[in-house]
Amino acid sequence: MVRTGRLTEGEAARLIAAADSGGFEDAAREIQLRHARARVSAAVEEGSLTDEDARALLERLESGEDPRFLRGLGPCRRIGSGG
Repeated sequence: MVRTGRLTEGEAARLIAAADSGGFEDAAREIQLRHARARVSAAVEEGSLTDEDARALLERLESGEDPRFLRGLGPCRRIGSGG
């Protein structure tokens, strides 16, 4: 996943360490939220999402909703591409 840009090396290391300590789900969730925040922010910058809608989406994510609903925001920016 690091090679494809889906995770940074730091995120990968964090997940490996979390798997050994039993905190994998929490670590994965935090990483997922970081990526989702970047995606929502990009949509606001592109004008395809309002600030108000962005706040509502982020509230849904932070409350634990599955982030798959974000797929409608368009292409996901890879970490290595400045996104």
